[in-house]
Amino acid sequence: MVGNDGNGLSRGTPEFEYLRMVNTKSIYLDNNATTQPLPQVQEAMIQAMNEGFGNPSSSHRGGQIARRVAMHARDEVAGLIQARPDQVLFTSGATESNNWVFHNILSSFSNPIFVTSNIEHSSVKELVENNKAIHANLALLPVREDGSLDLNELEEACSSSSTLVSIQWVNNETGVIQLTCPHG
Repeated sequence: MVGNDGNGLSRGTPEFEYLRMVNTKSIYLDNNATTQPLPQVQEAMIQAMNEGFGNPSSSHRGGQIARRVAMHARDEVAGLIQARPDQVLFTSGATESNNWVFHNILSSFSNPIFVTSNIEHSSVKELVENNKAIHANLALLPVREDGSLDLNELEEACSSSSTLVSIQWVNNETGVIQLTCPHG
């Protein structure tokens, strides 16, 4: 067979490409978007999925075990970030989290003032573009050629009446790390 790798697989077939991929050392450079969990985290997740499987809102035994597992995880995270457990919310990811915050702000304030940049997470961009209530009170900051914000512009935009400042600390597309907001 022409193009045979010696094991009976033809070059270009999905099987050959898969074996070539798994047998090739690769360097993963997209940790800003998704990071492989540490082995200890993987073990804890597997244990939780095996021993704490259930709907934590249910009253049955499996649900109550799942609730205790989730509450323990919340306590652990709160301790790591020096917060109260009731300040820790688990979501499925950035889009759900951003939607939750934006919709709660919009329903809690009559004239919310938003400060963000033009290189934010796609979910923030979509929220800003699709919500007329945000347009009236929006400071959409440009970035410099290197992808960083001008901190003087950010400070000017962050007034005491700003309701929400949404600046992506590390951009998941470019890897640019923004300096800390001047207000801490």
